[in-house]
Amino acid sequence: MKFATALASICFTLAAALPAQVEERQAYVPCPAGIYSNARCCDRDAFGIPRIGCSTPSDTPTNAANFRDICAEKGEVASCCVTPLFPGSEVVCDEAPGV
Repeated sequence: MKFATALASICFTLAAALPAQVEERQAYVPCPAGIYSNARCCDRDAFGIPRIGCSTPSDTPTNAANFRDICAEKGEVASCCVTPLFPGSEVVCDEAPGV
């Protein structure tokens, strides 16, 4: 009986001493893959849609709140935009998810 108790104690001690596997964190992706994949900070047009005067965020966003704050510093909205097919074409954007 003492042997079983001692063996169980050793097993529990070893299990507690072993480090747990650490899962690697994934980097924040501000815009989903697909057509609206470009993270931008944009002004809103007359209808409240983000699309005018878009620019690249000044820093790399680390999460949705950070993305919102980076754009808000310039008075703009965190947006996900379609890449224009040719220079001078209108930019189509939508608000970034989670912002």
